[in-house]
Amino acid sequence: MICGQSLLITTALPARLPSMTSAKEDSLHTRLVRRRHRATYLHSARKDRIDRLATRLLDGGYHPHTVAQHISEWLKFAASCDRKGAALPSHVHDPIVVRYLSVRAKRCQCGARHVRTALRMLLETDFALGTKVLQHRETTELYERVMPNYLEHLRSHRGIRRPRSQELYLRKLFLWLNREGVHELDELTPRHARDFLGTLAHLTRAALAGVSSIVRSLFRYLHSRGLVASDLSAWVEIPKTFGEKKPPTVLSFEQVQKLLARVDRTLDIGKRDYAMLLLAARYGMRPSDIRTLRLGDIQWREARIAFVQEKTGHALDLPLLPDVQEALIDYLQHGRPKCNVREVFVRHRTPIQALGVGNNCWQTMDRAMKAAKIRASHGGLYVLRHSAATRMLKVGVEYESIAAVLGHSGTGTIHRYAHADLELLRTVALTEAEVLP
Repeated sequence: MICGQSLLITTALPARLPSMTSAKEDSLHTRLVRRRHRATYLHSARKDRIDRLATRLLDGGYHPHTVAQHISEWLKFAASCDRKGAALPSHVHDPIVVRYLSVRAKRCQCGARHVRTALRMLLETDFALGTKVLQHRETTELYERVMPNYLEHLRSHRGIRRPRSQELYLRKLFLWLNREGVHELDELTPRHARDFLGTLAHLTRAALAGVSSIVRSLFRYLHSRGLVASDLSAWVEIPKTFGEKKPPTVLSFEQVQKLLARVDRTLDIGKRDYAMLLLAARYGMRPSDIRTLRLGDIQWREARIAFVQEKTGHALDLPLLPDVQEALIDYLQHGRPKCNVREVFVRHRTPIQALGVGNNCWQTMDRAMKAAKIRASHGGLYVLRHSAATRMLKVGVEYESIAAVLGHSGTGTIHRYAHADLELLRTVALTEAEVLP
């Protein structure tokens, strides 16, 4: 029964609220329901449903704070449906829910994912704890006919493991074509190939060049497969970009050591953060590779870390450094929650599972930066990746070796890190006497 929950301690209600008539009503939610929502909760026609859902989450190990957030979202959505005189939909992809999310997500600091997950629990009575609900993205009939084959072509023939950017911008292209009245491929004209890029004028030059290349590749594919009569890729102009980019944000060796030293390793999540930061600082591992690192990738006897890079799909074999080994053992033995997940790093709140696909470990770096009181123009673990590359370059490691450690296929990208080392640049700078006649 709900009233049997040990952690649900009741508190006195405000005098303006009607008193509860039984201990069964005075159960879950005088503690979990936020004060401003109590009156709505007590008079809600869906109170019993909310009670059952909240109890199920608590029995499943969800943190009371998370359950309280879900209850607030349930009450807000139920009140919205009541104001419109609409019944609760049966799934989160219903147009009523999609419209509600488009408005609610802009006002919610925790983002649309949390709201979408909460509504799925409320609407879909057979939901499974710990499973994710994906955002329903608008598409067109033409998109559904063309894109699956094209995405498979990118994976099998172009070697693109996860064509996310292609999928994102080509969805925008097909939505724009639908608004322009194009419903068949033979209706495409050079004007469509040219004018779509005009709708993306807000992008930077480099981003626009990337989108232009994506669109051009699609048109070239359609022509090669005989799906369109003429090759429209020639009408897609790619803006010129410049090879000399802004130097990456890096931390000095002293700052990196300070960052690692300030992590609170007495906490379980601190042990996880320290191991993740150390992998980025010592090897320059990408956030995606740290997130997907599996227990089988760590070869303890051989003192190696061997994994397949998430971005490139190429294998990478690195030595297991002593401090990294110590941090991983400390986390696995004393900090990692018990679970059947094969990934090394997992969530520390219910549901205990692997980190999400879109998780770039930004919060891990943000906590460490705040603890060390270090400010950088750009955050994220990529700062440690850039710092590791710059450090190796500074101590004289060859470009080929740096590229091998970072997982680059060539040394072209390594030149960019030389721009971040001001002391090294000063050694090759021309003096005033050498410049002036």
